[in-house]
Amino acid sequence: MNQQLAVLALAVNTLSSPDAVAVSRQAHLPFCPPPGDTLSLLQPSDSAFADAQAVAARFDHAGLGVRCITRSVWTSLAGVGKVAGLQTVRGTVTVFFVPIQEHFELQQRPTAQGYEMIYSKGGVHAARTALRTDAKRAVAWIARGGRYYQITEPTLAREVERILGR
Repeated sequence: MNQQLAVLALAVNTLSSPDAVAVSRQAHLPFCPPPGDTLSLLQPSDSAFADAQAVAARFDHAGLGVRCITRSVWTSLAGVGKVAGLQTVRGTVTVFFVPIQEHFELQQRPTAQGYEMIYSKGGVHAARTALRTDAKRAVAWIARGGRYYQITEPTLAREVERILGR
């Protein structure tokens, strides 16, 4: 009996230790592939690499640590060649790097199941994509020059807005 109590006390102390709390929080962080995963991680040969590195450096400097930078399915879906997923310590920020002359437009409208997002752009490779999600809230969009930041978590969106300035 005393042995069982000792094991239970050790388990409670372990779970409430700062290291255990940090590990449990890590489980909720965005997924980062292993360092050698050249399929998922953005590579130096990717067109968005330099731009994504610059945004990551700005986020890191402001205290919003970027754990890794991944490729995004939006690269092909929205017809935008330069898209990156910044996996931060607070959630994912997807960044679309679009030349201003391509007139990138984003629209959201509620549906019975969630939201429909419509992405369109002009230019040489004009594209239009509609995506329906079962999200219960709208996605935050922050536009700065030719960069469009897509963020699903409201508190993270406010933090990115603060970093980028109004």
